[in-house]
Amino acid sequence: MVSAFRGSLPGRSKTLAALLFLSDPAQLAPSRAETLRALYGLTPTECRIADMLLAGLELRDIAGRMRFTLETTRFHVKRVLAKSGARRQSEFIRLMLALPGISSR
Repeated sequence: MVSAFRGSLPGRSKTLAALLFLSDPAQLAPSRAETLRALYGLTPTECRIADMLLAGLELRDIAGRMRFTLETTRFHVKRVLAKSGARRQSEFIRLMLALPGISSR
């Protein structure tokens, strides 16, 4: 699978235009969290927040579920966006939806 990708990977200085995903059908696909950690260096907390953003939750709802303040939740969302190179939440969601095995469910 080929997916458009704007930005650079953690530890890399060159900007990428696309990602190519090769997989062995006999192996289990990596989880969304594993993929996000590998591509963007997200922490487990950031992966959980990314999942909730993908599910369409508002920041107040995410804060309540995570038992964070709204300010702490905003901080984590900003880190997710910075690490992924996205400028807006909607751009990050598009990035997530373009990854293999990630659906809008």
